[in-house]
Amino acid sequence: MAKTDCDSAYLTEATDGLNRMGAIINNTLELAKQGQTVVSSEPVDFRRLVTDCWHMTTTDEDGLTIHGEATICGDPDRLRRLFENLFRNCIDHAGADVAVTTGLVGDDGLYVEDDGPGIPVACRDVLFDPGYSTSDSGAGFGLAIVSEIVDAHGWTIHVTDTDHGGARFELTGIELRTESAEDDTTGISPQINYHEA
Repeated sequence: MAKTDCDSAYLTEATDGLNRMGAIINNTLELAKQGQTVVSSEPVDFRRLVTDCWHMTTTDEDGLTIHGEATICGDPDRLRRLFENLFRNCIDHAGADVAVTTGLVGDDGLYVEDDGPGIPVACRDVLFDPGYSTSDSGAGFGLAIVSEIVDAHGWTIHVTDTDHGGARFELTGIELRTESAEDDTTGISPQINYHEA
């Protein structure tokens, strides 16, 4: 209503501030929701999960490589959010043409890594703090939500470098089954557009 009565730069600043407040509130609520302890887990097919999440994150058909097959026991909705946020983080910090690889680590882990510039060691202690971001456009809640989802499942997440200097996120403590989940128990729509490795 004020904008219809007068033309002032202050109104634009106020609108921007209100939008920013709304985003922070929504992200804080999402952070609390995703951090609630997982009390019921379902078997989710790893390849279908990450493929679905990749297509929700980007239109790049060739940027994702998947190693290994397994079933993850967890909350399907939160697992989707976890991988989508990790993929968006790779794209935001390494560019739209980033190459992302995901796969299994040992008997109880998986990883997501990219071929970007990596994450400085000095930043890793605060990387998952709400509001922390090295991107001008980032709100700093994506990785914080990832951390909450990991904690809610009772898992552990660790950040390191790839052999080529990119960023690598390793999640451990996961209940993995080496056989694929049945189609009717995954909760993930079947998509097969990925690189088999």
